[in-house]
Amino acid sequence: MKNPFCWLGDRSAVWLELATFFRLSYNGIMQTNEFPLTKLLKLLKNIGRWIVTGLVAVYGCPSLVLAEDGRSGVSSSLGGSTPLNGVNINRLLGADRVYDAGFTGSQAIVAAIEGTVPDLSHVTMSNVTERVYGTAVPNTYQVAHHNHPTAVSHAMSGNHGPPPTNTVYHGHGIAYGAETWAGAIATTFQSNGDYNTDFASTASPYSTMMVTGVGGRTADVINSSWWFDNSFGNRLDTIGTDGLANRSGKLLVHIAGNAGSNVSTVRGFGAGYNAITVGALEFGNPLIPYMSVAGFSGRGPNDVAFALETNVWTASQGQTRAAVDIVAPGRNLTLARPTGGSNSYVSNLAGTSYAAPLVTGGAGLLIDAGKTLYGTSQAIDARVIKAVLLNSAEKLPDWDNGQSTSAGHIVTTQSLDYAQGAGRMNLSNAFDQYVNLADGGLATTADLPGVFPGVDAMVGSMGWDFAQVGIMSTNSYFLNQPLAGDSLFSATLAWFVDRNPGSLADFSGAGEEHFANLELDVFQCDNLIDRNRIRTVAQSISMFNVVEHLSFQIDAAGYYGIDVRFPSSHWNFVGSDSEIYGLAWNGVAVPEPHSLAMLVVALTGCCFRGGRRIGDD
Repeated sequence: MKNPFCWLGDRSAVWLELATFFRLSYNGIMQTNEFPLTKLLKLLKNIGRWIVTGLVAVYGCPSLVLAEDGRSGVSSSLGGSTPLNGVNINRLLGADRVYDAGFTGSQAIVAAIEGTVPDLSHVTMSNVTERVYGTAVPNTYQVAHHNHPTAVSHAMSGNHGPPPTNTVYHGHGIAYGAETWAGAIATTFQSNGDYNTDFASTASPYSTMMVTGVGGRTADVINSSWWFDNSFGNRLDTIGTDGLANRSGKLLVHIAGNAGSNVSTVRGFGAGYNAITVGALEFGNPLIPYMSVAGFSGRGPNDVAFALETNVWTASQGQTRAAVDIVAPGRNLTLARPTGGSNSYVSNLAGTSYAAPLVTGGAGLLIDAGKTLYGTSQAIDARVIKAVLLNSAEKLPDWDNGQSTSAGHIVTTQSLDYAQGAGRMNLSNAFDQYVNLADGGLATTADLPGVFPGVDAMVGSMGWDFAQVGIMSTNSYFLNQPLAGDSLFSATLAWFVDRNPGSLADFSGAGEEHFANLELDVFQCDNLIDRNRIRTVAQSISMFNVVEHLSFQIDAAGYYGIDVRFPSSHWNFVGSDSEIYGLAWNGVAVPEPHSLAMLVVALTGCCFRGGRRIGDD
């Protein structure tokens, strides 16, 4: 089932909140403490953004999205020979919301592993502090080989240096305050820029950055903008890197690849499991850019390699995996290019290679906030960050995760859209989803105590949790406020396939261990005292995925809850009896009665301010 509001983008939630507010006010059924002031203020702020965006669409307004407004960010190009006349990508993806809260990535270590390292003489590479080479990699290559890794690192975390001005606005990547590490895996380069690797040269930088560390520290999130031809996710180095993520809890971000719009075209590490796989968006209409998936971007459904033994697979399950998790701009990008000098840039770059590091940088911003505000390993665990980024993503036109009505409730056996995953990364939404109310976000639950929430956990209407569920068991989360009818609700569950990385030197001995089949349910209950379940509302019960995702409209006001279920395993060679997961959810609570007067006053003020004519003094 297609999301009927996806054409509105993230503004659909604003409209539904506003409509729900007035409907409930009119019916006189509002209850005390049901629409907190913080949510009202966010609603008013979003209404303002919506109005401005509408004016831009009709009249044009370069100061809203065009890069030339003085705030540094990655730029896109409108085409032709002018490289810096497009949109500010950082702003488009909502990063300003995070910057305004004081987070630029300064507490995070982000990394990019490429054929070789970026050109450190380029001005945007000022925050690259470590270079980690594979065991077989020579230390120097031709300057031309640095082009791709330099552009990738620029998008992720490039920093031209302070202060950002109109002359250097294109110098800042998404996580421009983060410490940046660079890794190299190539053993030899070919004349066209392609390169060769082996398992030892690949294992070395990944193992070092994720497990053994540099100077006692490890990277928090690692980008891989390279691929190879395997769509099953069962090559030794894919299993090895998945195993490193499983062992360390570190976040990997991979490309969906540029193999085109056919099914099963997500290949290389992106076809693995324990990472975020990123597709690319087409530039499209300059007034509403990056609203559709690029034709070259790889997509699912992908092949499934079903494990019969730890290293023996069969492909009999067919193409059933949703391999793309999220999308970001991947066309008309202007990024650093060292072949033209230390402050040169090239326009009109395209590829999932440049979309992925935007997401890596976005993850770095959340990790910065997580380290600063929460200070726990659970808060920055890859499964939590993935769940938050996917749950807060913006649904684009034609988003469709196969939701349909069965036995009176919504069901998806697909989980994610095959081309755009959960949608376009929206860091403004992600910040509100991740950061608690006291620190400027909107999360009313930010990780429950302990790792086994049990069957009666009480949570707010928006939040996240790092937890563990036992086999043949269910963890239940009851929302402590009623949800508004006709409002949007989303929930995302993320976990790992338990894989063994084998030798840290060359991945030898890497193999399968356990693949849990988790499921995600949303239910309605009578109240918070008896908690009797009235009905199942929605289910995400896909096969062979490590994400379950729901996004739908609540059809009736009332009390709701979420079940995380562990009914079975696809394979279990080590006798595992539980699975760790990250969960994120977002619902709209029924408004408070005292909010109506405040909303009317605020909107009236906006109308008077908006009535000033051009030429008035």
